[in-house]
Amino acid sequence: MAETPSTDFEKQAREAVTAGLANAAGPATVQITCQCISRAAQSGADPKKAVVAVVKGSMGALILANKDLPDTAIKLLDSLATMSLFSRVGPEEVMSAVLEGIAAVTPMTNRQVRDSLYAKIDERFMGAGQVFDDFCEKAKKP
Repeated sequence: MAETPSTDFEKQAREAVTAGLANAAGPATVQITCQCISRAAQSGADPKKAVVAVVKGSMGALILANKDLPDTAIKLLDSLATMSLFSRVGPEEVMSAVLEGIAAVTPMTNRQVRDSLYAKIDERFMGAGQVFDDFCEKAKKP
């Protein structure tokens, strides 16, 4: 089975979340993201890369819509069990992939947003803030 490039998953997630944000009934970013992860897993793509791409696309859509990133990031991380099931990857690896996907969009934000993400992630998931910060530094490099 041919592997779909992760940028396709990123684009699909961004478009799906953007459509969900436009819905008058309100966004369902976490559910849409989980659905995109499920579709990516079914495609036979590398699950970790797919999760990173989907989360990056979802968070990118939130940036474009000027929505709150930190609260959504926490909701995504609270859904790790669902994402693990859909992606067929263990919860720790999924958490790492989600943190990497969130961090991947931080170069498009300001320092205040990054600091807020760090604080909320570290408060809710002790020690995960440092992992997130490491991914942020990696995302800054060309």
